[in-house]
Amino acid sequence: SRIGMRTKIDKGLIVAKKKASSNKKPTAASRQLFETDTSAEQNQSPPKKTPGVRSPQQILARQRRAEALYEQAMEIDFPRMREKLLKQALKQYPEHVDSIIEMGMLCDTPAEAMEYIRREAIPLAERQIAEHLQHHVGQFSQFEATGSYLRANERLVRCHLDADQHEAAIEIMKEMLRLDTDDVMMMREPLLEWYCNLNRIEDAWQLLQQFPDDSVQLEMTRICLTFQKSGDSPELRQMLQAEIDENSHI
Repeated sequence: SRIGMRTKIDKGLIVAKKKASSNKKPTAASRQLFETDTSAEQNQSPPKKTPGVRSPQQILARQRRAEALYEQAMEIDFPRMREKLLKQALKQYPEHVDSIIEMGMLCDTPAEAMEYIRREAIPLAERQIAEHLQHHVGQFSQFEATGSYLRANERLVRCHLDADQHEAAIEIMKEMLRLDTDDVMMMREPLLEWYCNLNRIEDAWQLLQQFPDDSVQLEMTRICLTFQKSGDSPELRQMLQAEIDENSHI
């Protein structure tokens, strides 16, 4: 019938169109459009994540958690509880220098503490502040990043003094003052005291000249050193009277 023939013809035309479209070669315009669409899809695909690599935001979050745990640890007097919190801080951020320092201070002896801090904390701190060690000597107090390095050295001073290694402690204090002329770790007074205890009068005098200070303790030390160097004099008596007038406890 005509209807049947028309249906067959229509089906034949559909099949023929499909074959024609499949055999039809793409034009340059169509190829360019296809390549543009493909590149757009590729650009929209999410970036692949590398296993084990954290983003800067994740690293910063871990640093903050480590700092919070460290601060909690330093408020606790019980060594075992402090050690537990410090370990948790280092689990969050293994390069948290202050936690490493305090782990060292939990060692049984000053010698063990010094060895631990020199091995674990100092090299790491030096890597973290390499630029400051090269370009900002004398200005360490102006940079927050240098604090851990100064604290590590301050703990070494403590350990050396506890072990009666006074000369080694003095050398570290001198280096700390070279790096930080503002003396945020307050090394001038103990250094001056040990110079006097060891009868290194000239070193003590040079330290006073290098770091002038109007504090009562340093000014009285200056008067005592002046007396030891030059003996009694009217000028020295005037200096002493001026200090007595300002401080009735002298």
